[in-house]
Amino acid sequence: SVGIALYPDDESDSDALIRHADQAMYLAKRGGRNRLQFFDTKQEQHLRERQAIIARIRKALEADQFRLYYQPKVDLRKGRVVGVEALARWQHPELGLLAPKDFLPLIEESDLSVAFGEWVLKTALGQLVEWQNQGLDLDVSVNINISPRHLLSGDFESELSALLQKYPQLKPQQLELEVLESTDVADPTRAREVIQACRNLGVTVALDDFGTGYSSLQYLKQFPVDTLKIDQTFIRDMLDDPEDMTIVEGVLSLATVFRMEVVAEGVETLAHGLALIYLGCDLAQGYAIARPMPAEKLPTWVDTWTPDAQWSAACQSSLDQADLPILLAGLLHQREFDSVRRTLDRGTSLPDRHSHDDPRGCHFKRWMESRGVYRYQALHEFTETNHAHREADQLIECVRHTYQNGQSGMARRLFAQLEQAQNRLESSLGQLTQALKSISGQDNQRIPPA
Repeated sequence: SVGIALYPDDESDSDALIRHADQAMYLAKRGGRNRLQFFDTKQEQHLRERQAIIARIRKALEADQFRLYYQPKVDLRKGRVVGVEALARWQHPELGLLAPKDFLPLIEESDLSVAFGEWVLKTALGQLVEWQNQGLDLDVSVNINISPRHLLSGDFESELSALLQKYPQLKPQQLELEVLESTDVADPTRAREVIQACRNLGVTVALDDFGTGYSSLQYLKQFPVDTLKIDQTFIRDMLDDPEDMTIVEGVLSLATVFRMEVVAEGVETLAHGLALIYLGCDLAQGYAIARPMPAEKLPTWVDTWTPDAQWSAACQSSLDQADLPILLAGLLHQREFDSVRRTLDRGTSLPDRHSHDDPRGCHFKRWMESRGVYRYQALHEFTETNHAHREADQLIECVRHTYQNGQSGMARRLFAQLEQAQNRLESSLGQLTQALKSISGQDNQRIPPA
C-alpha cells in the first residue's frame, strides 16, 4: 500500500508532506490494499473548513448564540393548538439568524450532537414552564428532534428521567421526541430499548419525515413509536401529484392499522388543509398555519389564532367520515380545471399529467372506479356524477392535446365546453353529497360500510 504526497502541490513543509503521505497510505489500506493513493488536497481543505466551522459552532454554543423557534401544531378538526415543534436557529453575530440547514448537519456528524441535544431539551422544557407561569391557557406539548448519536449516547433514558424530575410542573407526555426515519441507526436493538424506556417514562415518540427512507415498514416494525409525521415533500405536492397523494393515503392507512397518530408537515395553503380534513388527517403544521416564531410571540399567536372558515365548515359537515373522500375528489378535479384555465389565460406551458388511462392519473377517476363504485353504485346520483366526470375529464384531455399542438384558438373554444361540463360535474357532485347527507346515520342497505 503506497501513499503519495507531491511537493509543492500538497505542502512545502517536509513534516506536513510526510503526514499527508501517511494519510494517503491509510486510505490505500482502507480501500483494499495492494494499491497506491494520492493525497487529496481538496478533501484536506474541505476537512479543515469543516473543522473550523465546528469549532465556531462549539464557541457559539458556549456563548449562548443559539435560539429555539417554535412552530405550532394544530388539530384542524377541533380548531385548537395541540403542540409546538422546537426548531434551532443560530443568532450569528456577523451573519444574522441562520437556518438549521446551515449548521445542524455538521453538529449531528460531530461530537457536539450530544451537548447540543441536551441544550435543546433543557431550553424547550424550561420554555414550557415559563409559558405556564405566564398563564398560557394551553396544555401544549413540545416536539424535539433527537439525533441517533444523542439517542444512543451513554444512559439517555436515565438522563432524560432526571431532567423531567427537575420540571415537576410538566407532564411527561408534554414532551415528544422525534427520530428521523431517513437516518441510519447504528444500533437498532439499542435504539428500540431506549425508545421503549422513554415511552415508559410517559414521553411520546414520533417518526419524523416518514416515507423518505428505504425501510419505512421496517422502522414501524422495529421501533415502538406513537406518531408518524408525513414528510412535507409529500404533503406539499399531493394536490398536483397523484403519486404523492397515494403515498399520503397509504401512510394514513398504515397509521390506522398500527393505531398511531399522524401529523402532516408542510401544510402551505388552505387547500392543503382542506384536503387533509377530507382524508381524515386532523393534526397538521406548516406555513398556512404559522411559521416558526420566537418563544415570546407564541402566547399572543395562540390567543388570536382561529382556523380558516373553509376548514371549520369542512369539519362541521354532516357527511360521514367515510364519505369525505368525495369532497377531496371534487377539490382535486377543480384544481386541475383551474390549472388549465390559468394556462390558457397566461399562454404558458401546461404542467405534466398522467395519461387518461394511467391508473396513477386523475384522482377523481381512481376514486370513482374503486371506492366510489363499491360504496355508491346503487345511488342514481352517483351514476350521474360518474357520467359528468367522464365528460369533463375527456374535455380536459382534448383541451390539453389541442393546446399543446399549437392550436390555442381551438383550445379556448373547447374550454368553453369544458367549463359547462365542469359546472355539470359540480352540480351532480352536490346532489350526490346532499343525498348522502339525507341518509347519513340511517340503516340504508344501498351504501356498504367503508
